[in-house]
Amino acid sequence: MAVIAYVENGLAGCRLAVERDTVTIVVDALRASANIVSMFHYGTREVLVVEQVEQAFAERQRRPGALLVGERGGPMVPGFDLGNSPLQEPPSMDISSVVFSSSNCSRCCVGAASCPVTLLGSTVNASAVAALALAEARRLGKEELVFITAGAAVDEVRLTIEDHLAVGAIVARCGDVVPGNDRARVCRALTRDIGRETLTECFRDCDNGSRLTRIGLGEDVRFAACLDVFEVVPRVVGTVDLPDGGLGALLRGG
Repeated sequence: MAVIAYVENGLAGCRLAVERDTVTIVVDALRASANIVSMFHYGTREVLVVEQVEQAFAERQRRPGALLVGERGGPMVPGFDLGNSPLQEPPSMDISSVVFSSSNCSRCCVGAASCPVTLLGSTVNASAVAALALAEARRLGKEELVFITAGAAVDEVRLTIEDHLAVGAIVARCGDVVPGNDRARVCRALTRDIGRETLTECFRDCDNGSRLTRIGLGEDVRFAACLDVFEVVPRVVGTVDLPDGGLGALLRGG
């Protein structure tokens, strides 16, 4: 059975996912998807994703022992325990419980939390997320997938090529997929016949990759471009009411 794939940026992608009421994959290739996937791989049991830095600090008071992880504009938020760098080895600290906040990915996770299934994916777990997304679509009797490219926080329509490359890598592993809109066609065209070395170059040379490299995070960019490093697929398992009236998205690995 062919599956129809739709791709849309940021909050517009969240609205499309809620409207389609189907399996949704949030993709923030540089670097939140890779970071959260790596944390689950190395022992995290639960991640609470919140949109605002102030919400993260408030949640640390309510969740003793939880680490604050994330970034704003690339660097780690002052007062947080870890930034947004994907883990490449087991960390020295206890990462079992995490409160996460980032510039782009957080709003997408929260915005898509009401979908029947919301997964987090990128190049680093492309095969695993493709297999799980298709299995969940079959279980639900759905014939569509919606990919939310995290995009740019200050410009909803800006093209973030690394997100679209990562979606293309996942779609290529889904088998018989029909693009449902032009963004999906672009994702498929971008990754057609692309090799691992070229993928790394594209991540390095894109706007976000170049910016991160300039501030000393080039190794993050290189690692985030790798294919199928991890088999874990984070998923949204519910929402949490926050003291300020907002919502957080609760993620667990699978």
